[in-house]
Amino acid sequence: MRLSTLSTTLILDIETNRDQLLDVGALMDAGELHERSSVHLERWISKATHICGHNLVAHDAPFLRKKLRSDVFTGKALVDTLFWSALLFPEKPYHKLVKGYKLHNEDAENNPLSDAKLCKQLLVELIGEFNGLDDPMRAVYHSLLHDKEGYAGFFALADFEPKERSAFV
Repeated sequence: MRLSTLSTTLILDIETNRDQLLDVGALMDAGELHERSSVHLERWISKATHICGHNLVAHDAPFLRKKLRSDVFTGKALVDTLFWSALLFPEKPYHKLVKGYKLHNEDAENNPLSDAKLCKQLLVELIGEFNGLDDPMRAVYHSLLHDKEGYAGFFALADFEPKERSAFV
């Protein structure tokens, strides 16, 4: 894993209620953001090379494209840990984030900063799992997913570039 790339990766989670942003949690490098608005979020996004989240492609990114700007993620590689979890941990019965703070109280409010921390932990596990695969299997994943939103940016975070052009391309 390239630490320089991870230091410019924004790990993001938002809580919404239909059209309203309720809460934002984000991590980048050593910084943390937790606010009930998007006042600082767009500046954090602008500094990032990669945006990572759990269910980012289906939930967070579309909402923020409407709330902030349609081009807010232009030039950013999106990494969805929900997508990668299903691929790399197929034996798991589900792929939700396991929210320890909800184990003691199911009715506790979601905490997007805590969820962003869980997402970062999952991302590190996913990178480890991916890098534990043999090169031909990693090349297959790359050839199939290198240009797909939610998948493409993961390869840079995992510091993977295929050694030679795959026959699957």
